[in-house]
Amino acid sequence: MLTRAVKPGYFDDESIPALTAEDLEGFEMHCCVKPKKNPNTGKIIGSTIDWETMKPLPAAKVAASSAATEEPEIYGTDFDDLPF
Repeated sequence: MLTRAVKPGYFDDESIPALTAEDLEGFEMHCCVKPKKNPNTGKIIGSTIDWETMKPLPAAKVAASSAATEEPEIYGTDFDDLPF
């Protein structure tokens, strides 16, 4: 499912490079956390992520997240006049 959203044809075309963390930027995954159960006893042993949808972010969200990662510009870097 991941390769269908990020790199279609990944398993059919050996020339497609391996997946990296950067490949996931600009995508969102719709999922929920569900209890993970022991298949033999049915006892809850933890949690698991259940997901079925992964899609590109809308353009506005991608632009906003890109702007948030930029370094802020600092004005007036001369702090010698501060009283402490």
